[in-house]
This record gives sequence, C-alpha cells and structure tokens, in this order.
Amino acid sequence: MTKKIVFMALLAIVATNVCLYGQALRSKQGTNGKWGFVNKSTGEVVIPFIYDRVSYFSDTEDWPTIVEINGKSGYINKTGKVVIPLKYDQLFGFSEGLAPAKLNGKWGYIDYEDNVVIPFIYDFVGAFFLKSDPAWGTKAIAGVKLKRKWGYIDNTGSVVVPIEYSYSKLTDISNSRHFR
Repeated sequence: MTKKIVFMALLAIVATNVCLYGQALRSKQGTNGKWGFVNKSTGEVVIPFIYDRVSYFSDTEDWPTIVEINGKSGYINKTGKVVIPLKYDQLFGFSEGLAPAKLNGKWGYIDYEDNVVIPFIYDFVGAFFLKSDPAWGTKAIAGVKLKRKWGYIDNTGSVVVPIEYSYSKLTDISNSRHFR
C-alpha cells in the first residue's frame, strides 16, 4: 500500500510538471544536418530541424533556449516561437534575470523581453551570481573585461570592483577587501 501511495505521489509530481512546463523536449539533429526538438516520450517532432545550433530546454522550468541560424543567436520557447530575435553574435543563458549577449563584437546584458539592461561596451562578460559584501549587502554581480582589464559590475551596470585587474587576479579579488 505504501509503495502505491509513493508511486501515485510521484506520478502527480510528474503530471504537474508536464502541465506547468509543457512537454519534455530534447534536441535532435535531422537528416538535413539541422537541429530541432522532439518530444522525449513520443519522439514526435515539436520544433522543426531548421537550426544550425541549439541549447536545451529545462524539464522543470519554462525557460526559453538559445538557438542559432547563420551565425545569429536568439531564444525560442517550447512551442518554437521566437521570443528574442536571432540577431545576436552570441548569447549565454540567463542568470539573475539577465543574459550575456554579444552584438557587433561587444558584450552587454539583455532581459527576458530583449531590453538592453547593460549596454554593449565590454570585450567579454560573465554570468551574474549573488555575492555579499558589508559595504553594499547582497548583490548580483558579474565579471567584465574592458580594454584587457577585468572587474565586477552589478546588475544595474554600476562598477562594484574597478575594471583594472588582470584576469589572473580576478579570483583573488573574490577574497580581497572588496568582498569582506
């Protein structure tokens, strides 16, 4: 009886995920050499094989995924609808509500609505992560590179650690006076 109850509870959790987040999809390469997505359970094609590169969809979250055609990247949702146009040179995944995006050779950050939150001025950027500091509390920060030097910005674009360090010093900075 206990096994049956546990099984039914697990089945309810899985059913809830399917209802909340849609079908579970996996990427697959078509016979044309392009990529698309199929239903994990049935193998049915859900998103056609039209992409040069694809990322993956979460089974437990309803996040969009990165796709690329002809060297331009954007995001699609689980129905295949383009939610962020394929106009970027490169994209990374969202963290703390922002995605690193490269446009015309420079990096910045966009939000889920494709609004530019932090301008495209950097030579390279990292993903945001939460960090605590007595001077400013807990903030989402990210490493950025500008003119061969590194530093940290917060999710509003304000510099929190000056952009004046070599990359090898960047990890040391995490333990420095800036983060005590």
